[in-house]
Amino acid sequence: MNGVGRKLLMAALPVLMLLAGAELAVRLGFGGLHLVAGGPLGWTVLPELEGATVGGFGDTDAFVVSTNADGLRTPLGRDRSPGQVRVMMLGESRVFGWGVADEETLPARLDTLLGDGVEVINAGQPGYSSWQMARLAEAALPAYRPDLVLWVQPWNDFEPASAPDQALLPVHEATLASRPLWSRSHLLLLLRQPPAARQARPTENPLFALETYEDGAGDLVRVNRAERSDVLTGLQALVRAHDATLAVVLIARGANTPEEGDPLLQRFASVSADASAMGLPVVDLTQELLGRAPEDVGLRGDIGHFTADATTRLAVRLGVQLRELGFVPTP
Repeated sequence: MNGVGRKLLMAALPVLMLLAGAELAVRLGFGGLHLVAGGPLGWTVLPELEGATVGGFGDTDAFVVSTNADGLRTPLGRDRSPGQVRVMMLGESRVFGWGVADEETLPARLDTLLGDGVEVINAGQPGYSSWQMARLAEAALPAYRPDLVLWVQPWNDFEPASAPDQALLPVHEATLASRPLWSRSHLLLLLRQPPAARQARPTENPLFALETYEDGAGDLVRVNRAERSDVLTGLQALVRAHDATLAVVLIARGANTPEEGDPLLQRFASVSADASAMGLPVVDLTQELLGRAPEDVGLRGDIGHFTADATTRLAVRLGVQLRELGFVPTP
C-alpha cells in the first residue's frame, strides 16, 4: 500500500469505527433495549444483563434491567427450590416491566405478595405476540418446570401488520442469512424506515417493524383469533404434559383503559370466551384500574405501560384471585 492509500485508510478509520459502533448499538440495544435479533422468536432480551440502562425514548425515563442466563428478567434460574410452588408469567412488555425497576415488575410484585412458598418467574419479553410467547414456552417449560403458567394476553396480537407472526417469524433468520452483508445492517434498516413510521411507532425492534408493519394501517393483525386459539390449544397440551396448570390473565393497557363497548375490550372478551371454552380459568383484571387518573396508571410519556403503584395494585388483585382459585397456598 502506497503513502496515499495509507493516508486514505487512516482518514477513513474513525468513520468506519463510528459506523461499526452505531451498528452494534442498534443491533444489541436499539434505544438501549438490549435485544439480540434473529432466531425463531424474532428477538430476545440479552442474557446476563447486570443493571443495564434501558429506554429513554422521547419523554420517557430510562430504567435499569437485569436478566438471568436465559435472558429472562428474573433472579431465579432453572433449578427449583425445594417445597416451592413455581409460577411462570408469560407476556410482553407489561409483564417484562417496561419502565420500572426489576423489583417493581408485575411478577416481582406478585412474588413478594405471595410470600414464602411461592416463586414467580418473569418470562415476559418486550414486543411479543401470542405466537412468540408460545414458542418461548416450548423452551422454558421443560427448563424451569413451573407448577402454574399464567398467560397474560398481549395487546401486540391486535397490532396491524402486513404479515402474521406465524408466517413471518419462522423464516426471519433464514431471510436475514440470505441477504448480502450490507442489507443485513440493522442501522441501515432503521434509517431506511419512513420517518412517519418511526414517529408514529417507537418500535421495539427496527428490523421486525420494517418488515411487518405498514405505518399502523393494514388489514392483517399480528395474531388473529383463530391463530390465537390454536396457540392456546397447543400450549394447554404442552402445559399438561409437564404436569402444570395453565390460566389466562387479562390486563388493561396502562392508562389506555378501554371503556365499555371499546373494540379492544371486545377483543379481550373474545379471548376470555375462547379460553373458557377450552376449560381454562380466566382472571380478568381489565377493570381493575378504571377511575384512576392516567398519571397514576401510565408512565410519563408512555401511557401504554404501568407505573410501579399501578403494577402493585394489579399484583394484589391477581394474588387474591390465584388464592381463591386454589393455585397458590394461603398463608
